[in-house]
Amino acid sequence: MSANDSILSCNNLCMYFGGVKAVDAFSMDVKEGVTYGIIGPNGAGKTTIYNVFTRIYAQTSGTISFCGQCIDSKDQVAVARMGMSRTFQNIRLFSGLSVLDNVKVALDYSGKYTIAEAILHLPRRQKAEKEIAQKAMDTLKLLKLDQYAYHSATSLPYGIQRRVEIARALVSQPKVLLLDEPAAGLNPEEVLQLVDFLKEIKSLYPKLALLVIEHRMDLVMNLCDYLYVQNFGRTIAQGVPAEIQTNPVVLSAYLGEEE
Repeated sequence: MSANDSILSCNNLCMYFGGVKAVDAFSMDVKEGVTYGIIGPNGAGKTTIYNVFTRIYAQTSGTISFCGQCIDSKDQVAVARMGMSRTFQNIRLFSGLSVLDNVKVALDYSGKYTIAEAILHLPRRQKAEKEIAQKAMDTLKLLKLDQYAYHSATSLPYGIQRRVEIARALVSQPKVLLLDEPAAGLNPEEVLQLVDFLKEIKSLYPKLALLVIEHRMDLVMNLCDYLYVQNFGRTIAQGVPAEIQTNPVVLSAYLGEEE
């Protein structure tokens, strides 16, 4: 895959923790509108890749390019504002806030007013807050979550909470969305609903590049266009789902061979 038209790419990315090679010579090209899966057993370095992409960690070596810029020296905030958004393995919603307010949090940085205007509740602050609330509600409506807008976010079923978290990641209209085990903790019916939800997102945001880390093969095979298989920090295979399903190295190292 050529990096020429990639929105996100990395070359020979390495992340070492002492003598542990969590990520070892990982290369990837992410293109607009394509869904990628990163799979592999626990400890394969999948989440570490996300943490390096989003600048939680600075890589040991290798380079990362996003939106045509090298982001090796950028921090988390800068990369997020460039258009990279993510969710985490464990749902991170604010328990004291409604669904609407949880989604609004992702837009707080966009308010164009001063500290003095905020303290005094001046018109520019009120206008900005109204615009933020409208953008958040528009996203909830688009994703058919507006019926929960004024519910306490953490009082909702787990599967709905996961969708709310994804809505919060989408409200800033990112170019790349990274989902870290979105099916974790969901029952089989909720997993099917999540697959439908993510397919709907792909249709609503056709230019969005989507990266998914997941252990649920039913979700990965139904959703992803291209897969990277990691084991002990290294890529042992990559290709379309049909290729990965029959790859003997993958079957041996991760999926398990039939007896």
